[in-house]
Amino acid sequence: MAARAGRSRPAGGGTVARGRLVSYDDREVPFDLAVVIPVHGGAAYVDRSPGLGDDLRFIPVDRHTLQAIAKPNVFAIGDVIFT
Repeated sequence: MAARAGRSRPAGGGTVARGRLVSYDDREVPFDLAVVIPVHGGAAYVDRSPGLGDDLRFIPVDRHTLQAIAKPNVFAIGDVIFT
């Protein structure tokens, strides 16, 4: 994301001011060129199953069995899981 005059709010949070990034915890990082990756989240359908996913719509699972922590009758694999 290129820095603009003034302040703007990037998709992932924090702020961007001319030549510096300011994180949520107020740390400042100077930069000449910033390549920023937006926050990644799980699939929208996880929200439609109350209690299944976390705040970012990932499903916490047991890393050995891939069984969902919140719902023992659910198994998940791939980009939707958090181990």
